[in-house]
Amino acid sequence: MKAKQNKIDLSTTIVMGILNLTDNSFYDGGRYKNEEKALIQCRKMTKEGALIIDIGAQSSKPGSNEITEVEEWKRIKPLLLAIKKEFPEILISIDTYKANIAEKSINNGADIINDISAGDLDKNMFSVIAKHKVPYIIMHMKGTPKNMQEKPIYKNVVKEIKDYFVKKIIQLKKIGIEDIIIDPGFGFGKTIEHNYEILNNFQELKKLNLPILVGVSRKSMIYNLLENTAEQSLNGTTVVNSISLTKGANILRVHDVKEAVECIKIINFAQNTKSMDIIWQTLFELGSFKISFMDMIDLSLVSYLLFKLYKIARGTAAINIFFGLIAIYATYQLADVMRMKFITQILGGFISITFIIIVILFQQEIRKYLSQIGKGKMVKNKHLLKFFNSENEENLNTNSIIKACVEFQKTKTGAIIVLTHSDDLNFICENAVQLNSEISYPLLDSIFYKNSPLHDGAIVIRNNRIVAARCILPVSNDDDFPGELGMRHRAAMGMSEHSDALTIIVSEQNGKISYTQNGKIKIGVSEKQLTNYLNKQFNTKKES
Repeated sequence: MKAKQNKIDLSTTIVMGILNLTDNSFYDGGRYKNEEKALIQCRKMTKEGALIIDIGAQSSKPGSNEITEVEEWKRIKPLLLAIKKEFPEILISIDTYKANIAEKSINNGADIINDISAGDLDKNMFSVIAKHKVPYIIMHMKGTPKNMQEKPIYKNVVKEIKDYFVKKIIQLKKIGIEDIIIDPGFGFGKTIEHNYEILNNFQELKKLNLPILVGVSRKSMIYNLLENTAEQSLNGTTVVNSISLTKGANILRVHDVKEAVECIKIINFAQNTKSMDIIWQTLFELGSFKISFMDMIDLSLVSYLLFKLYKIARGTAAINIFFGLIAIYATYQLADVMRMKFITQILGGFISITFIIIVILFQQEIRKYLSQIGKGKMVKNKHLLKFFNSENEENLNTNSIIKACVEFQKTKTGAIIVLTHSDDLNFICENAVQLNSEISYPLLDSIFYKNSPLHDGAIVIRNNRIVAARCILPVSNDDDFPGELGMRHRAAMGMSEHSDALTIIVSEQNGKISYTQNGKIKIGVSEKQLTNYLNKQFNTKKES
C-alpha cells in the first residue's frame, strides 16, 4: 500500500498516534489546541514508534456537535504544515468526513484520509479520494456522532458490518480506489456487547482481505466494563489491543504509543519464537492466502492418496464414479461459497454419507489400496513377514513355471498364472476350485490341457503352492487397452489393476508369453527375460 511516495508496510502491525485538536474529545480534549503543545506531543509519539499521526479537529464523541469547515481547516492547516516540515518522513492521516477538508489536507501534504462515515456524510468524498489516489480508511458507524449511541440495534452486528463494507468496497473499486483500510468502528453506534461481539468474531472481517484498523484506545467499552474512567483505562486498552493483535489487526490507533508498540513487540515475539512450532507457521503467502509447512504436508498427502486411488481405479468403471464424487464435492464447495442454501443442504446431506457410499461402491479398489500400503520396504522385510504370516514363505519354484510356459508357447496352449506373495486374493479364489498343491510341470500341463475342466480361468500360486484353479479374474475396462489382445490379456490387466500380483499369460492365438503387474503389461517376453523377472520379484536365491 502506498501513501504518495511512501510505502506503508503492513507485514507487521503498526501504530497510529492520535492527535486531537478539539476542545471536547472524550479523553484528551483541549490538551493540544496550542500548536506548540501539539508539536511536542507529535515528537513524543514519533520517538516512541508511531509511524502515522492521525490529526483530528472535529470531535466524534457521542452527542458532539459539528463545527464549520472554516473552523476545522483553521485548526488543521498550521499543524499539518508544521509536522510535515519537521517530520517529512512521517505519515499524516487527517480524521475528517468532509470532502473539502480532505482535499485541502492532501494538497498540503496529508498522506491518508480517515473517514468515520465512509463517505455517508459527504457524497463528494469518494471522488476526492479517487482523484488523489491516497489510502482511505473507511469506518462503520450507525447514524452520526450526534445520535449514534441512541439505542443502536442490530440483528447480527458482525454480518451487518461485513455487508456494509462489502458494498462500500465495491463502490470504491468501481471508481479506481484500491488502497482501502477498514475500521469496524468500536464505540460508534454500538453497545458494549456489540463491541465485544465484533472483537470475538474478528476473523469474519479478515475474510474481506483488507488491512484492519482497530481504535479502542481508552473508550467506554473498556472503562464502563471495568467501572473506572478513560484516564484509568490504559491497562484495559492494552488487553483489548492484545486480543485484536492475535486476531490479525494491522493498525492500532492509540493515545498511548509506547504501550502499544511494546504490546506489538511482545505479541510478535510470542507468535514467532524460534522453536519446533515454527515448522507449522507460514512458509509463504499468495496474496492473502497463507501456506504453512503443515499445509504443504497435508496437500502432499491428499494429492498422493488421490493419485493412488486414480491409478487403482483407472481403466475400470470405478474411475467414472471417482470423478463423479469429486464433481459433487466441488459443486458443494462452490454452492457453499455462493451461499446457495438449498443445494448446499442437499449436497451436504449426500456428502455426510459419502464414506458409506465409497465403501460399498469401491470394495475391490479399497481392498487393493489397503494391500498396496504394505508394498514398502519395511513391510516387505522377510523377518517382518515371517512374524505376521502363519506360514513361512518358501522360495518360488520358478523352474516348473517357466518350463510350463515354454511348452505352452510351443503348443499355443492358453494359460493364465497369477503369482502373489500375500493372501489378499481371496476375492477371486473363494469361488474357484481349491487345490493347495505343490507346483510341478505335470500338474500345470494337466490343468491347462485344452480338454481339461480346469482349462478355463486362471490359477493362483501363493507361498510356492497352487492354491486355486479355474479362477475368474476381474476384466480391465480400460478403453485404451490394445484391441488386438484377447480376453486373457484383458483379464490379466484387470488383475494388475486390482492387486499387486504378477500375472503370466500365454496366448492361445500366437503362443507369445506376456505378463502384467501394477497396471502395466509386457508383451512377448523371452524365456530368459521371464526367468530374470520371476527371480527378481520372488527372491529365489538361497540364503547362505
